[in-house]
Amino acid sequence: MKHVLKNERGMALALAIVALVVVGALIAGAFFSGTQEQRVAENVRRVQASFGVAEQGVYDIIRVWPNSTQVYNVLYQYPAAPGAASQRAIPRNTAASKTGSYNGTLYKFNDQLYLIDMTAQDTMSLAGRIRGGGASQRVGLLARIRPLQINAQASLTAGGGLVAAGNASIDGNDHPPTGWVGCPPLDSAKAGIRIEDSATVSASGH
Repeated sequence: MKHVLKNERGMALALAIVALVVVGALIAGAFFSGTQEQRVAENVRRVQASFGVAEQGVYDIIRVWPNSTQVYNVLYQYPAAPGAASQRAIPRNTAASKTGSYNGTLYKFNDQLYLIDMTAQDTMSLAGRIRGGGASQRVGLLARIRPLQINAQASLTAGGGLVAAGNASIDGNDHPPTGWVGCPPLDSAKAGIRIEDSATVSASGH
């Protein structure tokens, strides 16, 4: 004879426990998935922030290039001989956006071609090193500098007549600018004033 279970209270309790476990697992899985998505999004944000800072560092060098021309011109071609410098370290600076900092190195390949190697780190990375967070990006840019070539045949060239007044001085000799170093050899002496044959030059004052 087959015995039929008449008391189902123990079975209901077991089913309730299994249901609670399943629901708890679903909640934990959803929470874990949401946390992972948040972390991925935060990592992407940090990477984008550090990339933007690295680009800003590169273009900051380009932007102030005219003010540093004499600094970069004195560098030797890479690789330089012992005792000579073909690269210049770029100190760490905070980006204008306050989202990170950058530093790097500038290399001179020849008189026209330079390499800017920039590494940036976002601000949150610096605060999150202890917990293993952080993002950094490295950006390189080849910059070609093409100086304007002017075929100067005289210190002063005029298409018509010329009047020199006051204490003006005209000199056809080549002179390096004050404070500049590493300039090429001086050019040969040129004419002081170059005008058309039919034009005249007059002076007044001192």
